[in-house]
Amino acid sequence: MEYPVTRVAAKVLSVVDGDSLIVAAQGKRLKVRLACIDAPELSQAPWGISSRAGLRALLPPGSAILLTPLGTDRSGRTVAKVLSERGNIGWLLVRGGQALVYRQNLHRCDRAGFLATEQKAQRQRLGLWGQPPLPLATWERRWCRRQGGGC
Repeated sequence: MEYPVTRVAAKVLSVVDGDSLIVAAQGKRLKVRLACIDAPELSQAPWGISSRAGLRALLPPGSAILLTPLGTDRSGRTVAKVLSERGNIGWLLVRGGQALVYRQNLHRCDRAGFLATEQKAQRQRLGLWGQPPLPLATWERRWCRRQGGGC
C-alpha cells in the first residue's frame, strides 16, 4: 500500500526497542517502526538495550512528534519517518551509533546522507561501533534465526 506524503502529529506513549514506538495519533494507538534504520534486538545485549535507551532519551513518553508514514511492515507496524524538535530521529540514532542504516529499505530515504552518517559514527567508534562492536547486523541475525540459528 502506498501512503501519500503527509505528516501526522503524534504523541509518544512508549519506546518498545531501538527502532519501534507506540504512539497516539489521530485518536488511535499505533505501533510505529522508524524508517531507514535497523536497531539491534533487545536480546542482542548490550547493544539492543543501549539502542532502546538512546531512543528513549530522544523521545521520552509524552514527546510530540510528526510521522511521515511510508507503509507497513510484515508485523503490521506503520513504517514512518519520525521527526521531533530535535530533527529526524532515525538519522540522530545512526549519528550516535545507536542504529544501523537499513540498507534493504532505503528507497524513500536520503541514502547518501544516512550512509555517510553511519560511516562517521563507525570511524568514531560510537555506540554499537565501540568495544566490542556489534557482531552481526540485525537483519543478518534475523535471517540466521529464520534459518535455524548457528550463526
